[in-house]
Amino acid sequence: MNILRSSLESRRNLIISNKGSTEDYEELARVLDLVKKGELVLDAISDRKESAQYLDEFITIINNAALYMGEVRDDIDNTIVVAGAWLSQLHDAIFKVPTGVLPDSRDGIEPSLFAELYTILAADTGGR
Repeated sequence: MNILRSSLESRRNLIISNKGSTEDYEELARVLDLVKKGELVLDAISDRKESAQYLDEFITIINNAALYMGEVRDDIDNTIVVAGAWLSQLHDAIFKVPTGVLPDSRDGIEPSLFAELYTILAADTGGR
């Protein structure tokens, strides 16, 4: 469009400098005005197309992030299930140990450790 506009402007200037007919000048001026308006429309369309491309890329990024979060959630769920199974096995193993093998718990554990353990458990459960 820029080449067409430049060509039309050159012809218009040639008509003005040669003192050509006013009809030719007016016709050329109308065509030149249409070309300028066409350029404005094309620029607006180009800007909207570029905006749409950016929006499309943004949507793709958000969709990929959502899929990734779903995978992370699945991994966390699987980890919780495995951790629960291991805790259950640990509980069963501790329960099966004969009491004579274990030292007296009152002799080996300081009271401050019980207080610290209680504080940690209270924080993990929100004080419930």
